[in-house]
Amino acid sequence: MIHEIRTYDIRVGTVAEYERRLVKALPFSEKYCPLGGFWRTDVGPLNQVVHIWPYDDLDQRMAARTARFTDPYWPPDVDGMVLRQASEMGHPLSAMGDLKQGHLGNAYELRYYSYAPKDIAEAITRWEEVLPYRENFGTLAGAWYIDVGELDKIAILWAYESFNQRDEQMKAVSKDSKYASGTSHILLRRENKLLVPADFSPMR
Repeated sequence: MIHEIRTYDIRVGTVAEYERRLVKALPFSEKYCPLGGFWRTDVGPLNQVVHIWPYDDLDQRMAARTARFTDPYWPPDVDGMVLRQASEMGHPLSAMGDLKQGHLGNAYELRYYSYAPKDIAEAITRWEEVLPYRENFGTLAGAWYIDVGELDKIAILWAYESFNQRDEQMKAVSKDSKYASGTSHILLRRENKLLVPADFSPMR
C-alpha cells in the first residue's frame, strides 16, 4: 500500500471555488481511486490544499491516473487556480494501520522530519517504537516514510479536536523525556503546517 500526498498552491481568493469545482468532479475520479482525505492550510504556507490518495502500489496508481485522464469530466476545470503542484509517495509505517475514515478531529497538523540518508532507517525504526506512546497526546491520522518526492523524510499527520488542544498537547509533549528521546539526535530539519479538513473529506 502507498499513499500519495499531493500539495497544491492555490491562487489567493480562489480556494473556496477550487474546492467547489473539485467536489463537482470528484465522483468521476473516485471511479478509479477513492479520495483518502482533503484539507486546506490554516497556519503555515497559506492558500494550500493537501489531499491524500491511497493505492495498492505504483502500478495501480499509474492505471488509475491513466483512466482518470481519459474521462472527459476529470480533471476539474480549475485553470488559473492551481499555481504549483507537489506529489510525495508515502509508505505507511506499521504504527498507523489502515488509512482512517470519519471524524478524527476538527484540527490537523502535518509534520515533516528530515534526516541524512544514512540515518533514515534508524529514524523509521525509532518512529515505529515511539508513535504508540505519542498517541497519549493526540490521534495519529497518518505516518509515512517518503521515498518519492523530497527523500529521507518522515511525514506524520495528527488530529486534534481544536488547535487549542493541539497547543496544550504539544506543551505536554515537550516536557516528556520519553518522547523527546526519539530521533532528536539525528534530526536535520522539522517543519509543519496546520490544516482544516474540508466538509467532503473522508477523514475529518
